[in-house]
Amino acid sequence: MYAVLQRYTFNPDDHAALQQQIADVWVPLLRQLPGFVACYWLDSGAATAVAFCTFEDQASATAALTHMPSLGPASIAGLIGTAEMQSGAIAVYANAGL
Repeated sequence: MYAVLQRYTFNPDDHAALQQQIADVWVPLLRQLPGFVACYWLDSGAATAVAFCTFEDQASATAALTHMPSLGPASIAGLIGTAEMQSGAIAVYANAGL
């Protein structure tokens, strides 16, 4: 698996609208992309958030990053700044065994 971590800053007044847009618009778009596995939106509560998305492989992640700006609505882009991004192969993985 391959992961992409994007850190965003935003105006605290836009918090509720941003959360709604992520849930209602961005997540459904991600689900349509080939190789998409999961995405988590981690809100710090201090006008910063991190999107942690996993993909089957690097090619799927690269394709998603290429297509997401054109797929995402202007309403989201207007609420968040440019992302600081890190990506790489997932070297260690654990879950609760469910």
